[in-house]
Amino acid sequence: MINKTISHYKILDKEYFCDGMTDQIITNLTKLKNLKVTARTSVNKFRNTDKTIPEIGRELGVKSILEGSVFKSGNRVRITAQLMSSSRI
Repeated sequence: MINKTISHYKILDKEYFCDGMTDQIITNLTKLKNLKVTARTSVNKFRNTDKTIPEIGRELGVKSILEGSVFKSGNRVRITAQLMSSSRI
């Protein structure tokens, strides 16, 4: 039971870290002129979706979507990001 609880807290810690990184990236992107950035609260519903990029783009009313991931292991962090056209398929 204790190991299961510790594992649960490690998962929550990584999710919290990733959410913080997402917030920071969104905050930095909002500082760019001529770039419309959708709020995190609007895009969170697509976190684990099976919807395609074009479907998400239509629902959000955007031309491009920045998708990526954050991996944290110990003191190491890897962030990947890819700007994709939401009308490419």
